[in-house]
Amino acid sequence: MWEAHNGPVPAGHHVHHIDQNRRNNEIDNLQLVDGREHVRAHSSTEKVKKHMRTIQQLGKEAAKAWHKSEEGSKWHKEHFDALMASKGILQCTECFSEFKPTNFRQKFCCKRCNNRAKMRAWRARQKEVNATKLYS
Repeated sequence: MWEAHNGPVPAGHHVHHIDQNRRNNEIDNLQLVDGREHVRAHSSTEKVKKHMRTIQQLGKEAAKAWHKSEEGSKWHKEHFDALMASKGILQCTECFSEFKPTNFRQKFCCKRCNNRAKMRAWRARQKEVNATKLYS
């Protein structure tokens, strides 16, 4: 109805029913509004919020089932392999030797380097604590 009287709806805009009745398509009941504002106005009602909470819960449950499925496991393995292939060779932040990572957050070539870095950080924190106690 809007387009018949006013032409196409501009990009990013919606046609709003002023009286909230979607069946009342009289031209004086239709108003052109910014799309984001329109969605925001209609999504703020308690009825819509309750509906969205229900939909989100159903989506979470469906996602859990899919991730546990054979298809989900296959998808994750393929994407993990592609990510690791793109990583290439890294340099250990402790001993500076080169290594091939086995996970995407890996910074150290081995447990020994990881433990060394943790001990250095712990000692630095202890020095700060002791210095604070001396001057307190």
